[in-house]
Amino acid sequence: MPPGLNTRSIIEDNGLDKIIAEPPVEDAIVLGKRNLDWLNFINQTRAEDQKLRLTNPSTRGGSPIDKPKKSGPTLIEARSLELKATMPSFMQKILFENVAFTASLPISDEDFVIWSRKVDSLYQSAARWKSQIPYREGYTEYRAADVRGLYYLNLEPDLDLKLDGFLALSDVEQKRLGAYLIDICFNSKGIKFDCPAEFQEAINQNKIRSFYALYITDSKALWNSFFEIPELRTDIVWTSAQPDIATVPFRTTPTQQLHDFMLNVEDEWKWDQWRLKLDFQPDAEAHLEFKPGVVPNVDKIAGNIITMDENAPLEEYEVKWTIRHEFGHVLGFPDCYVEFYEPSENVMISYQLDITNLMCSRAGNLKEIHFLEMKRAYFK
Repeated sequence: MPPGLNTRSIIEDNGLDKIIAEPPVEDAIVLGKRNLDWLNFINQTRAEDQKLRLTNPSTRGGSPIDKPKKSGPTLIEARSLELKATMPSFMQKILFENVAFTASLPISDEDFVIWSRKVDSLYQSAARWKSQIPYREGYTEYRAADVRGLYYLNLEPDLDLKLDGFLALSDVEQKRLGAYLIDICFNSKGIKFDCPAEFQEAINQNKIRSFYALYITDSKALWNSFFEIPELRTDIVWTSAQPDIATVPFRTTPTQQLHDFMLNVEDEWKWDQWRLKLDFQPDAEAHLEFKPGVVPNVDKIAGNIITMDENAPLEEYEVKWTIRHEFGHVLGFPDCYVEFYEPSENVMISYQLDITNLMCSRAGNLKEIHFLEMKRAYFK
């Protein structure tokens, strides 16, 4: 991590002592819980091959770096009002007016799932916002981890010529490139440093290239840190005696259903001939917990407590993907997405560095870089 920027501790050390209750957010969470309860009610009367599922491989999507998304109470409320006004009336009555659940549907399963998925997306946005807003100050500082400046500078044609001839560029071009250059300064110094003032001084002295050279190395190091294991576990066994298997102790689950659910980890974490194997033990430190309405998480990088949403059905494809992603944190991988609070809009802004990467995006899977980083960190 570049000097002056420990992004994870920024958030952890700036939390508030209380949860902030915001009616539009709370209402969306209640709505989402009711939606999932109704789905479970419907599925109880159906054969296994007829059960409704909200997610599958074809529904996966990402938020690429050039198309960031925003979320906040105003946007959540607007989405909720739009859903209420546009969804089929029978769904509106059951979800918004608490009419009794019904197992029979007056519309096709496919259409019902489309609407139910929209409600679930709103629920997830609201639950995530609620989990983040007590740490608003930290997420504001996390703006320093915004690497879009580096991303766009790397794509810029004739960058060297433009840096050398910066003062001859149009005002529009100076403003556009200047924003990227200020971003890489924030990557290095942190959001509290007055990068705009320093950049203006570089303009006054016609030292734009020097400004770029001063901060580009730290910015690149920050980008790379999203894909590197910063904290190592001490209980992973991967040696030359069994070069194709890395073993990780995991606490024995109380039910066969949860045991089978955890095997999703083994299904994902494999590359070529290599695979990860869970060694189920009654006293292993790494384990699974459930809480209603929680955003799935691990207590820390290379941590031991995986907390999942008790409201989410284990059979859902996206829930299975989530345990594969969260176990990446148990192994020591950070998230490779950026999420920060923008005070002027009261929103969280987020994007993913690589939507094909398991640790970046719900659209992602395990890649060779995960295997290579695991090998660098753990193979003996």
